[in-house]
Amino acid sequence: MREKIERVGVVRARRARLDAEGLELLAAIAADAGEDRGVVEELTPVLRVSTREVERRIEDGRSVVRRMPRLHAAMQNGAVESYGARRVLAVVDPLDDDTARQVDGLLAERLVDAPETAWQPGNLAQRVRRLVEKADPDGQTERARQARAERKVELTPGEHAMSSLEVSLPAERAGACYSRVDAMARSLRHGGDLRTLDQLRADVAADLLLGRDPGVSPPEAAAMVYLHIPVDAALSLSNNGCELDGYGPIPAPIAREIMTNERSIWRAVLCDPCSASDFVAQGFCRFLSRRY
Repeated sequence: MREKIERVGVVRARRARLDAEGLELLAAIAADAGEDRGVVEELTPVLRVSTREVERRIEDGRSVVRRMPRLHAAMQNGAVESYGARRVLAVVDPLDDDTARQVDGLLAERLVDAPETAWQPGNLAQRVRRLVEKADPDGQTERARQARAERKVELTPGEHAMSSLEVSLPAERAGACYSRVDAMARSLRHGGDLRTLDQLRADVAADLLLGRDPGVSPPEAAAMVYLHIPVDAALSLSNNGCELDGYGPIPAPIAREIMTNERSIWRAVLCDPCSASDFVAQGFCRFLSRRY
């Protein structure tokens, strides 16, 4: 058993190296082709994916080779596969080349002695978000405002007579919506409903959207999302350290907008200024919740 598990790791590393080689080849082909879009059509049957996916892979190749050389090196060393690299590239995509290379270098430094779990795609993306926040705080705020302006609802047909309804919302509102639906689903479950929690959440959400009675009253307590804001960020003395619970870092100007909303409740939390652990008298930080 142990030998087989080790072989799985060897295969994963080999796949990462092949992914690196493939992206490098695509970047080189794109450089040779210049503005000739016919190369995308040629690659589509070769890669056996859609034209759109070919375009994405070419862009990934260009970005990782030109803007993220340390990430490319990690792929060549077998540390990260194309999916993990794509998660990182999605975060740095809006950055200019110099800032992207800066984030690339900082990420490589952070990963030198990092545990194996740090290489998981979701953890990589989360780490890169924090680095981008530090490297380009003004741009991060502008991108957040733009993304919030582009909120939308999308219906995607799925398999087996199912579809997905995706609602793209500001993180704090999406968190509050989920908390409300989850609380109602759990109330039904505790009342003896035999549906799974996933089924209950889906059914409750559908009933609420369709204006039907989901069979349970909304929780008396308003849905809450929790935002942690250091005092200096709350006073606009810095733009660091703002965290939305369950999501991660958000730009300080966005955090201050949430903080000053009339529905927000402020709570003070004593914490260690070095470790941020609660109830230590050497420091002071802000914590607030937003009611919906």
